[in-house]
Amino acid sequence: MSAPLVVNTRDGACWTRRTVTEGGVALYALADVCSCPEFVMATLPELAERGIVGSADALPMPVGPAPRSEAERLAKQVVELQHELREAQFDTARARRERDVIRERVSEPYGCAHCGVVQRVHGRRYMTGAGMHGWERPSEEQVKDRMLARRAARRPVGQEPQQPRTVLDRARAVLDARVSKDDLRLVLGNVVDYAAELEQCQKNQADNFEVQAALIRKAEARVAELEALTASATEFRMWEPGYGLYVRRAPGTTGFAVMEARRTDKGRRVWTTAGWQYSALLSDAEMFCWPDAQTAVAEARRIMPSAVADEGLSGPCDCGEGAVHYTTADCPAAQRSAAETGGAQ
Repeated sequence: MSAPLVVNTRDGACWTRRTVTEGGVALYALADVCSCPEFVMATLPELAERGIVGSADALPMPVGPAPRSEAERLAKQVVELQHELREAQFDTARARRERDVIRERVSEPYGCAHCGVVQRVHGRRYMTGAGMHGWERPSEEQVKDRMLARRAARRPVGQEPQQPRTVLDRARAVLDARVSKDDLRLVLGNVVDYAAELEQCQKNQADNFEVQAALIRKAEARVAELEALTASATEFRMWEPGYGLYVRRAPGTTGFAVMEARRTDKGRRVWTTAGWQYSALLSDAEMFCWPDAQTAVAEARRIMPSAVADEGLSGPCDCGEGAVHYTTADCPAAQRSAAETGGAQ
């Protein structure tokens, strides 16, 4: 059964059939509207929702007196032909505009902003709406739109477009589409489930934060324990091939002494604020002269033979003064010898 040519709805509007799609669906527009784009026309089921009160398979013809003469009949035909010509011109212009839009959308992404032709073959061209123009660079929005249009044009016929990948994408698609209550309820249910997943993820992150905080507190407690152990230590040892140093705490006090591990016939040498001295010649206050373990260990590291060599020091001096000198000129024995000889070497 073919679709009626004229449809009257309950609200008193009169709709006329304007065109039929490739699928055989008739499209209607208000009778008072001269032209109407296809995407805003209504289908017969949509008019049925508004309530159809009448339909006809032919346009009503006004009843009037017959033409009284041949001239009047020809004049009437001229008017009808002029009307048809205007409609044909309008349809042609609309088709050209649609052709230009389609051509521009599926053209080269970096083609002209007006017609889509690439720059190397553009020259001067004419296009409806833009007129005679030269090549102009397209905007970023045009480039993106053209790429999407070319991708859609290359999709095989019958292939469904890619579905939204996330629940939020599907929810956004619902806002732009007409859906039934059941579909809307399904989408809202998915959104609720997604919100529940986000809440659970947030809870898991909070639990993970608590675990990490507990590990940090445990590490801080271990650091404090090691610091306390270091503070209670009574001896540190520093070694390298052929040489070693002891850093020892004074009995019952907080002072530390830095002494060589090797023992000589004069006893061990001790590093003091005045330089190297033998332990047998020093009191406890002079021997344990460094106030804390950190200072004593730093001094011990500084006077190790490897550190002395790195800093350009001369190392422990055998002049008998019991000190480490940065240069030979700093040695007291060398200074006295230079004073006695007048500086002659």
